[in-house]
Amino acid sequence: MTDINDCNDNGAPTLPPPKVKNPAAVALGRLGGRAGTGASKRRSKRHYQRAGRAWGKTGAARMTPEQRSERARKANRARLLKRQQRKAEGE
Repeated sequence: MTDINDCNDNGAPTLPPPKVKNPAAVALGRLGGRAGTGASKRRSKRHYQRAGRAWGKTGAARMTPEQRSERARKANRARLLKRQQRKAEGE
């Protein structure tokens, strides 16, 4: 039920005023993108680099010293192989 103050002169309920849009956002399409669209799913390389470091610290905190050592050995081996591949491509 509507209150008497929520009605116009004819007794019809009044509508709330329309939202004022940011003219710059309208010109650009959408300010900040929209969740769940392809735009939000595309991440920069930097994003994944930062996320990898964060997960690395979190994962390392949960590991035993032997597991951390194993992970470090695998990572070092991967870096060495990558360097060797780059060097072989350059020759």
